[in-house]
Parts: sequence; structure tokens; C-alpha cells
Amino acid sequence: AKEMGAGQVRDELFWHLVEQEKGVYRIPAQGLENLRATSAAGLRTILILDYGNLLYDAGLPPTSKEALQAFAGYGAHMAEQLGGQVCAFEIWNEPNTDGFWKPEKDPIAYANLLRHVYPAIKRADPEATVLGCSLAGLDYDFFDAVAAQGGLAYMDAVSVHTYCFPGSPEEKRKFEEVRQFHAHVEKVAGRAMPLWITEMGWPTQTGGGLSELRQAELLAR
Repeated sequence: AKEMGAGQVRDELFWHLVEQEKGVYRIPAQGLENLRATSAAGLRTILILDYGNLLYDAGLPPTSKEALQAFAGYGAHMAEQLGGQVCAFEIWNEPNTDGFWKPEKDPIAYANLLRHVYPAIKRADPEATVLGCSLAGLDYDFFDAVAAQGGLAYMDAVSVHTYCFPGSPEEKRKFEEVRQFHAHVEKVAGRAMPLWITEMGWPTQTGGGLSELRQAELLAR
């Protein structure tokens, strides 16, 4: 990643790995080693805080009071322990999809999660950057629903995933689409709010994908 010119990488340390006993938070040794190696290479990490924990709510996304408090504790522990190595904490991954927020996406529940974890992270590390939404695609409806619940007060930037299937950014009008979405974000927020693209790329799968060479060319651009 460093040799390609990247300054940041994106990683995750699942909640269920960090809290294996209720109320006890320990970052796995391998996770710490990964972060140290990344930092030693001159890269900073965007760390996703995500997914359920069988200790709470049957392993589904946290919605009960106990689970929300536990997830907030997880976020606070990560911020306290990793503030110098992590450049941003991203809350969940693609909660606007049923596959990642089970059994089905729920912007109200997601906004409530933000409401609990954001203050906990900021108390642990006031300088931490917190990314919210982590949208699969430029999902106006989910974003607007989170905003309607007051969720924008509990993030420092909005993150999105903008894949091109399978054309170039120009062919898919990605530059224009992202600028339009960013303008919408700031209009709804009523203030300047950065937009982070934390996933993008070109698929190489059989049927609809690109060759690895073409993918490499587009990624280099």
C-alpha cells in the first residue's frame, strides 16, 4: 500500500473480538501488531467499529440499552488505546444493506447507535475523527433518514462507498454523482461536512467484471 502511494489503509477490529466477556475490553494481540506494522510503514489506519456480539441482542446489531452501552464502551476503549495510530473511526460498515445490518437495515436504529458511541469516543479522545453512515452507494434515502433522527450531530464526516460497475469514473459519471451527493449532505447538515470515500474499486469477477490489468489501470488513476 505504501509503495502504491497510499497514506491510509482501512481495517477493522470486530466488537466480539474485543469484548469477549461482558464489560471487559481487550484488543487482540494480532490486531495491535497489525496496527503497529501499518504505523511503522508510514501509514495511518481508518478503523471500522462494527458488527454484533453474541453477548448482547443475540449477536444482532445493538439496539437494547445494555447492548448500546456496551458498544459505546467498545468505542471508547478503542479510541483511548489507539488514538495515536488511528486517523478515523468509522461506525459500522454499510448499515444501509440488510446483509450488514441484520435482519434488515434500520436508519433509526443506526442513528441511535451513533448517538451512543460518538460521545463515548470523543470523551476518550477529543481529537478523534468519527465517520458516520458508511453507505453502500450514494444512498440518499438512508442518509436522509439518519439525518432526520439527528444523526448528523454524531459524526464528523460522512463516508460512502462508490464502486464503478464496471466502467471508468467518467463513463459512470462518478465525479459528478459524488459532488452532487456532497452538496446534498451539506445542504441537509446546514454546515460544512466532509465526505470520505472509504471503499471504491472495479470488480474482476467472471461476468460483468474487468480484467485485472484494467482494474490496476483504473486504481492507479
